[in-house]
Amino acid sequence: MPIKYNLTKFDILADKIHKLSVNGNVEKAHRKAKTAGKDEDTTKLVAIIVASMSSSYSWQTYKSISMQTDELNSPQVKAEHEYAVRERWKHVGAPDISEIASLNISDSVFYRWLFFNVPKKEHESYKHAWVSLKREFGAKK
Repeated sequence: MPIKYNLTKFDILADKIHKLSVNGNVEKAHRKAKTAGKDEDTTKLVAIIVASMSSSYSWQTYKSISMQTDELNSPQVKAEHEYAVRERWKHVGAPDISEIASLNISDSVFYRWLFFNVPKKEHESYKHAWVSLKREFGAKK
């Protein structure tokens, strides 16, 4: 008898992230499917956001967001984001996505984090990914 699994939205997104990370990078994935390029960019940015804010990858950022301290402009938070961009996004799993979705991070907190830690030229892409993440998981404002 086959084993049955209940897949959640978190599992599906984690699987998309894993497949994207296995492809090597977004540019390689773009060559495979040019029409899906924008979706893959958004998926990678969602993974970066989750890796930058989840407690298992970025403790200082998570602590600052969940306890509402004013440390989003610290070097530790910036370093956690930079490491998420380089490597950690590839390891994001369903529990990490679930954790961020359940935090109900307000837009103002996200935009403050964005302002301090992400280069200005990338803000629009991150905002698009943030809206996509919130819409997908029904997070409140």
